[in-house]
Amino acid sequence: AEVMAQGAERAQGMSGMRQQRTGHNLPAYHDLSPGEEERDGRRPGGPTAMMKGVMKALTPHRVFDGKAEEWKEWKEDLEEFWELHHQGAKEALRNMVSTGDVRYMEDSLGQETSGGRVTMHALLRSLTVGEAKKITSGYEADEAWESWRALCQHYEPVMAVQKHHALEHYLALAKRAAKNPEETKKALITLDERRRQAIKHVGPAPVQLIQKYILESILDPETKR
Repeated sequence: AEVMAQGAERAQGMSGMRQQRTGHNLPAYHDLSPGEEERDGRRPGGPTAMMKGVMKALTPHRVFDGKAEEWKEWKEDLEEFWELHHQGAKEALRNMVSTGDVRYMEDSLGQETSGGRVTMHALLRSLTVGEAKKITSGYEADEAWESWRALCQHYEPVMAVQKHHALEHYLALAKRAAKNPEETKKALITLDERRRQAIKHVGPAPVQLIQKYILESILDPETKR
């Protein structure tokens, strides 16, 4: 962890130097080719190559293929990527999605807005396939924030429905009590499976609030004694 922290700090320092020269400090959208490194007065394999290596490790690599159950984690990966490189960008992204006002991102990134759009566009085009790819393919590089908002508007309602179904499926266990210890054992196995699914969709807090109620409802009379 200490080595990674040192690498990130070193990359940040190098990014600051690059910002003075180009006006940008976001990763991966203006990395120099070997020829450009030479013209820029730096030897190939020097600081630029090292910076690219650090940033590559921090860039999201998980591809989203449109499966709703994978949306939440994939979305959070991209939000954390932006927050890592620009404090406050995650909140700006969420505000932009909820309001449709891209100025939230423009104000957050400031002079890096143009480069930020190119970066987001490249990420969305390279990290989506299938149905998600069809959505992002309809936007140009200067419409990157609009592309992100379109993805969120498409998949957030699906996630809301799945959350409702997961909790409803979990609560349904409380409607029928087991008749004997054998049925209780089977019910507990089902309870654990549905609990895991509910946590996956809504998080642990809501599930824990109703877990005791469901457990008491499914136990057979003998086990309760």
